[in-house]
Amino acid sequence: MKKVAPSDSKNDEKKLRLAPGVDPSPSHGVPSHDKELRLAPGVDPSCVMLSPATEITQSKNGKRENDQTNSRTISRPMKREKHRSGQMPFATLGALSPGAVRVSTCAQPDDDENDNDNDSNVEYHHPVVAEVVDDTMEEKLRSRVSELENRLRMQESPNPHANDELHYDLVGFVGREKETQLLWSRLEALKAESSPISKELVLIAGYSGVGKSKLADTLEDRVNGVSKNGIFARGKYDLNQRDVPCSGIAQALDQIFCAIDNDDAVTIGQSIVSELGSEVKLLTQIVPQLEAMLPNQQQVANEAVDDDLGYECGQEKWKYIFRTLTKVLCSHFSPLVLVLDDLQWSDILSLNVIEYIMTDTQNPNPLLIVGCYRSNEVDDSHALSKHIKGLEDKSERLGFEITRVDVSNLQLDAVNQVIMSMLAVNDRDETLDLAEICHRRTLGNPFFLIEFVTMLKRDRLIRFSMESLRWEWDSHIIEEATCSTDNMVDLLLKRMDELPKESQLLLEYASCLGASFDTEIMKIIWERHSGNPFAEAVDMLPNIYEGLEQENFIENRGRNKYAWIHDKVQEAALSLGEATTPSFQFEIGVILSDHLEGNDLDDCLFDVVNLLSKGNVTSRTDYAQLYLQAARKAKNLSAFETAAAYVSRGLEMLPDDRWASHRALTVTLYQLGVEMELAAGHFEDMHRHSECVLGRKDCSMLEKLPIIYAQSHWRYKQVEQQDAIDYTLNALKDIGCSLIPCSALLPLITIRSFHRAVRKGKLATRDFYNTLPILTDEKEKTIMGLLTTLGYAAYFSKNELLYALSTSQAVERTLKYGVSEMSGFAFAALGITIQAITGDCNTASFFAETGLLLQKRAGSKFTASQCIHIGYAFSLSSTRPLDSLLPSFLEGYQCGMQSGNSTYALWCLFWYHLSAYQLGRPLPSIESYLIKCIALMEEMGERNHALLSRLFGQTILNLMGKAGEKVILKGDLFNSEECAPPTDLQKAAYLVWRLFLFIFFGDYEGATELAKLLGDSFTKANPGCFLNQEEAFARGLAFYKMARQSSKRKYKRGGKRILKKLDNSSRNGNPNVRHYVLLLLNKHPWMKSTLLPNLCTVNPLIWLSEKVI
Repeated sequence: MKKVAPSDSKNDEKKLRLAPGVDPSPSHGVPSHDKELRLAPGVDPSCVMLSPATEITQSKNGKRENDQTNSRTISRPMKREKHRSGQMPFATLGALSPGAVRVSTCAQPDDDENDNDNDSNVEYHHPVVAEVVDDTMEEKLRSRVSELENRLRMQESPNPHANDELHYDLVGFVGREKETQLLWSRLEALKAESSPISKELVLIAGYSGVGKSKLADTLEDRVNGVSKNGIFARGKYDLNQRDVPCSGIAQALDQIFCAIDNDDAVTIGQSIVSELGSEVKLLTQIVPQLEAMLPNQQQVANEAVDDDLGYECGQEKWKYIFRTLTKVLCSHFSPLVLVLDDLQWSDILSLNVIEYIMTDTQNPNPLLIVGCYRSNEVDDSHALSKHIKGLEDKSERLGFEITRVDVSNLQLDAVNQVIMSMLAVNDRDETLDLAEICHRRTLGNPFFLIEFVTMLKRDRLIRFSMESLRWEWDSHIIEEATCSTDNMVDLLLKRMDELPKESQLLLEYASCLGASFDTEIMKIIWERHSGNPFAEAVDMLPNIYEGLEQENFIENRGRNKYAWIHDKVQEAALSLGEATTPSFQFEIGVILSDHLEGNDLDDCLFDVVNLLSKGNVTSRTDYAQLYLQAARKAKNLSAFETAAAYVSRGLEMLPDDRWASHRALTVTLYQLGVEMELAAGHFEDMHRHSECVLGRKDCSMLEKLPIIYAQSHWRYKQVEQQDAIDYTLNALKDIGCSLIPCSALLPLITIRSFHRAVRKGKLATRDFYNTLPILTDEKEKTIMGLLTTLGYAAYFSKNELLYALSTSQAVERTLKYGVSEMSGFAFAALGITIQAITGDCNTASFFAETGLLLQKRAGSKFTASQCIHIGYAFSLSSTRPLDSLLPSFLEGYQCGMQSGNSTYALWCLFWYHLSAYQLGRPLPSIESYLIKCIALMEEMGERNHALLSRLFGQTILNLMGKAGEKVILKGDLFNSEECAPPTDLQKAAYLVWRLFLFIFFGDYEGATELAKLLGDSFTKANPGCFLNQEEAFARGLAFYKMARQSSKRKYKRGGKRILKKLDNSSRNGNPNVRHYVLLLLNKHPWMKSTLLPNLCTVNPLIWLSEKVI
């Protein structure tokens, strides 16, 4: 226990002495007699010139005495604001060295009659000037002299930090050595050349205030230590902004873009535009700083973005955008370290993006993501826990690691180290009793601990003794005084209550603006809030910011932005004054909504509407417009639940007579509400909004169309296909597009419509298609959408007639009314239908080419991947050389991924690798890419694609001798004994690949049995697919080989039938089957051999074709 040194109660007088060795008048040669200085009675100590022998005394009764008979005081008025030098008196005294102080003596008469003489006899010496003002200045002089004396004594102390300030800067990262080393080791492992991994996710968990963020921030200096071109950035999620999508990731990216110099900015901007195309415009909505880096901004601005289809695949599109951006940044900065704080408040899209980035097998560059979260707020049912579990299940298979770091409270020894640092004490035992109290009160929480010690100093429960130059306290007094201290928010609130009123008011404003705030926004609030008595004193804001920084409440983030030091500080500020009341927050929202416009309003739109929602206000159509604007922005960011909530709030703002007074706004809100509730999976709310429009007799069909389409789409996605078919047919009938008067007429109507569409389509010239108008009529656009939905439902329900009818009708309406986003897909789909029904590959190719042309005119990337998938894989592969299709398949993959249409994007990727195999590309290369492709498909949830790719990949492994069996698909990628293909298409594909293996390894008897079992099932399931050509050749080859070995005519007849089919295809212009025909015509001596050469590097059939040709 440290006790305060007792005062000397026996002294009759209090004497003030200069520090030893200080000469009061060295420059004048005045002898420094006694160093005690006494003030004369009535003399203002701040304004009098002191003689060297003057001693200031004060008796117990408060009377002053002057021991010098020749002393004299000179009274003189003085301006209180500033001295002649432009500064307040003694403003710089504390910075003076001992030799700079001079105390001068003034000549004075023997009598006291001239006390009010002018100051002509006063001798001024800088920096101490004697002026007489009033009696209160004596205490100021005594204080300043005492301060000077203390400073001199502290300078002489062997401890340079021995002063009355708490040394926050000396508090290192105490008690976290183990966690710090673990974190640093993970960073260094990523940069090691021998490291088998390139990506790692570190999860730092612990209670609020334990130092999770500070631990993560230790990586900032280490990044440059392990690499010269590494980069570190951090983002933080906010409890009050959980509806803002990807806010933490956006903050981190914003820091990166601000740190990039101009030369690198040009290169990186070009790379981003090259990868993302027009979709980069979406990214600039949440990372505005990126826009300045983009080249050819006008060209990018002119490209179309698929806003209308965004709600269907919006989140997949955002995942791809962030993934591609991360890959570009990782290629320029190595390592890239992202710290995302307070993940317990992150949105679902952010968690998905983190998962998508970590599972990116296409990014080989070092990437470290550090996620911090409060362990006590994340249980097993929390979305973050589910995502972490999913990542852990994938980590080994996809080649990344997850490291968990649990940060707990400090132990007593670490608490003592913190206190020793704050008090600049070197002796551990000296502070141990204080540390024990602090540990009990704070449980060792570091942030709480620092606030607690700060409170002790503020309340003078610990104090610095100038005589002993040490901190002193009474443990018993501290125990009693702090027994009611519950939490750090209480401590922060007490400290905030002692701030000036203007500082408290600024904290209240800032607490309403989230984890950070902009000074320009604060200025608007400051000047216009009715409860601000300092509204006109805008000039004081910089000083307030500086003061709050010194108090460790906020920190300057640059670019006119400030952020809270800790979220607990924001929480305390929200409890300060009126900040916690909804009415106060609503007033802030009103100010911002009234005085922000354009991009300024859009940048903080979510904050504005969230503040407006605090008010108990209705019938404000201007606010309803703001909620509609916010809902549309949230939709573009794929925050569908947020958008739906804003729509509901906007509807509440409408008056009771909304349908009469604000019909257009009402209809728009309901239409968007139905769409967003559908996207968010809130089907009951979707139906409720739908009924408000569909149930009104005064609503026109045009107003009902978007809701009808949403209802049809919901039935196709969520209900039985037949129900979707029935609803869509009825909806088309209500709109005026009746397809089937009765079901008995379906065959006849389909045949007539099919032939009519083919005839009209072929008669139209290329110039006609180039000049077809772009469809703008909402009714016709809805009909095209319904016909597409009907076609999907008919396809999956295996209703071939209805599929052909819906496709033919869509082509006819395009020819009649113009081009929509679905027109290209309709023409390409009709090409498949022609191929399946008539086998006319030339006509099918014509419609496929036309569909691709119309798709480019419509400008939709979403449907581009669909058109490429259908047109090139099923129609154009019969009329164009296979090698010419490869660039188109890659284009389809890129368009689909950029627009969020991952299903068709991955189909294009599958066809690309299959084409490469048929063209004779090296099998090891195909194997390597296929493994990555399979991982991507499984990440995207496309199990159908992944299974077909596994069948294909396992066949390649068998060919290369990397499987235990030759003709049985059993190995690393697929095991037929454990997994049976579930669908008809997959079963047929399984038989096709086994047929190839039987042929390749010379088992023609087994191949023949498979050929008979397979029949035309694969061809019927994939009409026009280029794999059909090789599959037909393999079956024909098996029959001919068995015919030679057994001399049975049935095998020869089977071979001739297939030969005829391939020959007809060749005569019709298919350039990809000529070598197959020549082989089957027995034009090569290999037909007389019994075993195919054992080639394990390319497709063996390619070797044959080269020999034949």
